Amino acid sequence: AQKRLQREMQLVRENADLREDVERITRHDLKNPLSVVLGYASMMADDESLDKEHRESARFMEDSAFTMMDMVNNSLNLYKIEQGSFQLEPVPLDFDRVIKKVITTVTTLADQLGIRLEYSTPAQEISVTGDEMLCHSLLNNLLRNAVEAAPRETTVSIQLEAGDCAIVTIHNQGAIPEDIRGRFFDKYVTAGKTQGTGLGTYSARLLTEVQNGRIEFESSIEAGTTLKVSLPLALPVTP
Repeated sequence: AQKRLQREMQLVRENADLREDVERITRHDLKNPLSVVLGYASMMADDESLDKEHRESARFMEDSAFTMMDMVNNSLNLYKIEQGSFQLEPVPLDFDRVIKKVITTVTTLADQLGIRLEYSTPAQEISVTGDEMLCHSLLNNLLRNAVEAAPRETTVSIQLEAGDCAIVTIHNQGAIPEDIRGRFFDKYVTAGKTQGTGLGTYSARLLTEVQNGRIEFESSIEAGTTLKVSLPLALPVTP
């Protein structure tokens, strides 16, 4: 029994060391070279001396690099949130700007799937209190899911409005299968995706809630699916 306990303790230590190694590799060994790829792709995409075809290819590379960087950052944050060790440092954010950045990132995927993206820009600036990377990750997950779930040649609409809080809604004409609606925000729940991980909506829920927000959805065959994310408004700065 003592030898078995020693083996178990050794396994726990090895697992802890492995987790630290994975986190180190993810944070440094992947993010640093990925940042270089992202920087050069962005520079090429904006280079007017290149022809249109090459700039479009560079933009596709940039979108892919952004997506991978988002996945790396998201995995680190999710682990910390699940372990209760994530420390939120909220700042005022221009939510409209964040949404536009996400739409730019998802545009290539939408074009490939024959989906139109329609964004209703708010009349006034809407600022929220949160973390820009977390906001980008959760909206990126939700918008990509909406684009992938939407019937071809339809429109995915995004709307931002403000009341007691900032509310962004994402609507597509597809319906969530009834058998997963009650577990839609649970971990590893997916449907209709051969390569789906089931982490998209789960991570969106965690990233919303850790910023003191709320996430919900409505779905039916007739009306399609509407996802709604609510985040606290930034308080105005007093002189």
